[in-house]
Amino acid sequence: MTEIRWLDGAGHGSVQELLTQVCRQLAESLRGSCCILSRWNREEGTVISWAWHGEEADLAGFAETPSTYRLSDYPATAFVLTERRPVAVSVDDPRADPAERALLEALGQRAVLMLPLGVGTSVFGLLQVYRREGPSQFTAEEIALASALAAQAAIAIENARLYEESHRRLEQMTALFEVGKALVSSLDLQEVLGRICRETTRLFRVTSAYVSRWDEAEGTNTVIAEYIGPEASPLEQISDLGVVYRTREHLAERLRQGLPYVMHLSDPNLPPEERRYLEQYDGKSVLVLPLVAREKCLGFIEVWESRKERAFTEEEILLGQNLASHAAIAIENAQLYALVQDQLRQLQEAATSQARLLETVREMSSPVIPIHDRVLVLPLIGLVDSERAQHLTEAMLEAVQRQRARVVLLDITGVPVVDTAVAQALVRAAEAGRLLGAEVVLVGVRPEVAQTLVMLGVSLEGLVTRADLQSGVEYAFGRLGLRIVREPSGGPRPSVPGSVR
Repeated sequence: MTEIRWLDGAGHGSVQELLTQVCRQLAESLRGSCCILSRWNREEGTVISWAWHGEEADLAGFAETPSTYRLSDYPATAFVLTERRPVAVSVDDPRADPAERALLEALGQRAVLMLPLGVGTSVFGLLQVYRREGPSQFTAEEIALASALAAQAAIAIENARLYEESHRRLEQMTALFEVGKALVSSLDLQEVLGRICRETTRLFRVTSAYVSRWDEAEGTNTVIAEYIGPEASPLEQISDLGVVYRTREHLAERLRQGLPYVMHLSDPNLPPEERRYLEQYDGKSVLVLPLVAREKCLGFIEVWESRKERAFTEEEILLGQNLASHAAIAIENAQLYALVQDQLRQLQEAATSQARLLETVREMSSPVIPIHDRVLVLPLIGLVDSERAQHLTEAMLEAVQRQRARVVLLDITGVPVVDTAVAQALVRAAEAGRLLGAEVVLVGVRPEVAQTLVMLGVSLEGLVTRADLQSGVEYAFGRLGLRIVREPSGGPRPSVPGSVR
């Protein structure tokens, strides 16, 4: 008994290749002139030719384009599918269905054997073996053989379909994994969106794919990523990257709704602006997928097919929406990253400005004022902590070295609290100044400050103190061999035997 040879290896070729092999083997086994395998559309009540084998003359009306027949016009064909029973029709049989006989005569065939194609109770197609020469009747043995072959063919086709479906799902999962991996491993928006376009083109087997950012307020959309396949039309191959378009009214409305939609150039109800758009770039079918994140549309993906018109299945649209959600996340992440970077830049600028301000404040809080070539005054106002003490020590030492000063007057009149830590910081400053050859004099010691230092047991040994700045200045000039004399007007002036002003 003849068997379908591809039962065990149905997955090694495409379903279309397998269908053609089924037609060829049935035609050869039953001495038929040609064999047609058709798909049954239950909802529409039609059959459409799916694959065929035979001479060109015998296939007229079938092979040029898929032919569709309404079952209501051919009762015998409907009987085969609904009752799952084979039926043979002969052009010589007066009892045969007139419509089937008329079709045989039109095709130049003498007989046809029609067989249901399915697995179990599920019928998905129809096999028709035509005979142009030889007996016009199919014998019972031939019908039994054809039925057995059709059953094997149905199983092989189902295996191949399941294999292709599994392979397609694996491809989809792999693509989603790759896109997800790019999403979490890269902050480069162009890299992520470019991969999404490439994977979309590959999975949908279309000619190109684009990602556009939508500015609803401006009424524009900008192409920010694209992938153009090798079979794209010449017009389609012109890059749109970076091009800004006015958003079409129909497109804008769909984006506001966040709904995907499909456009076909042959659709008589296609809005004129959409038709012009497809014609401009030689598009036959386009799937538009909004990019929605947090209930806001950020843009859209366009899936283009320029070779021929094609339908996008519900499964493909769901897959496209999944890819679109990845693209929306990538765009939102890029926006958030840009926002964070801008805020960091602003914080860095603010920190730099604050640092400059603090430096200015520190300099102003510890000014070093020269009142003579060798005498410096360092007035202190406010609280003195360890950081400020370190700064005033550094400022004092730099000024001593620069001015070659011999006496430094530390005026603490404006310091409200002088505790052990402050006193120790002042002693350390005096010792550092002494190492550079300058004597540090502490002036402005108020009575309450003196009392506090005594109570705390703070030792100011080695540190000269004076009650106020005036007495400190007199002491400093005295150390330099200068003295202050009164002018006739009552104003003081420093004087030595050489009259130094």
